[in-house]
Amino acid sequence: MKTLLETGDIRIANLEAGVTSLRQPASSLGVGMRAEPDALGTLTDAGFDVVSVANNHALDYGSGGLADCMELLNARGIDVCGVEGTDGRQRCISRTVKSLKIGFLGFCDDINAATAPGTPRPSLWSPEGLAAISAARREVDVLIVQMHWGYEFSLHPLRRHRDQARMAVEAGAHAVICHHAHVPQGFEIWNDCLIAYGLGNGCMPINPYLIDGHPWANRSVALRTSDRPTSDNQDTREDGAGNHDRGE
Repeated sequence: MKTLLETGDIRIANLEAGVTSLRQPASSLGVGMRAEPDALGTLTDAGFDVVSVANNHALDYGSGGLADCMELLNARGIDVCGVEGTDGRQRCISRTVKSLKIGFLGFCDDINAATAPGTPRPSLWSPEGLAAISAARREVDVLIVQMHWGYEFSLHPLRRHRDQARMAVEAGAHAVICHHAHVPQGFEIWNDCLIAYGLGNGCMPINPYLIDGHPWANRSVALRTSDRPTSDNQDTREDGAGNHDRGE
């Protein structure tokens, strides 16, 4: 994968496991997912620029674990999107590449723990999310939105999520990248913009839970997108200069 990632101008991912030195999960429900701070070397070596932490495991180690994760990522030069500020709103993260200002937002439909007011938490998807997308679009040239939602091991998106992904495009997103199902789902072009409903597991240990969930849990897609046609006239859904991969 490193060779493929090196061809990208921007590399993004969904960071499913929080990176923190904390070892006490915030809840007894589910499995606490975390990685040691030293594991960040893998992300930096691979060249990732931006990760979304808007997912249902972001608070496995509480707001303190999420704050620790964000600080560690920023110290490595990796930007974090998908987090609400103290005002309850998400700030659009941006990077400029080849004179294009590219913005990033992230949302999820579920979190596994409550948070105290004013502490970091993932941005939950709601009707207000469309307004956030519209506002962010006015600040950037290209807007990428990650969505962590739906049912695990489903090969097709929920009807409401398909409709909401299309609404996100209509609100200003140039690409909507979805995850959570742990298996690949479909793609479509809506209003000349890309919607990827699920890319599968980018880099995640295949455990009994995944094996029992669906035989395709070991299949994944590395998605490359571009703002221009490639030299061999391949569809921009399959190839291009920009590289978008995820680490669920």
